[in-house]
Amino acid sequence: MATPLEKARKDPGSMKAKILKVARRVFGEYGFHGTTTRMIAQEVGIDISTLHYHWGDKADLYEAVILDISENLRQQLTQCAVAAVDHRFLRIVFLCGGSFLLLRSSDLGSTLYPDYG
Repeated sequence: MATPLEKARKDPGSMKAKILKVARRVFGEYGFHGTTTRMIAQEVGIDISTLHYHWGDKADLYEAVILDISENLRQQLTQCAVAAVDHRFLRIVFLCGGSFLLLRSSDLGSTLYPDYG
């Protein structure tokens, strides 16, 4: 059986996908502890029970957001690595335990961190 995240990715126009999109932004702005499911539901324009129906509790939704971001990042890194002609300019350091990511690449770095010099 497909996970809610897989269902949201499969149908970008679905309610699951709409909730996920808003949750990515709200969690990104306020963090896990500063975000409530009520805030996300209000931004989507749905009742909180609808959010819980689609995603379960706040921790489940947050996990889906992290997995979704990680998958998007993995895809971008793969595309960048494949497209990179001069590998001297591509340095990727990923420390899973600390969720710390350092990217040094003219294309990828400016895409992910536009304010990064």
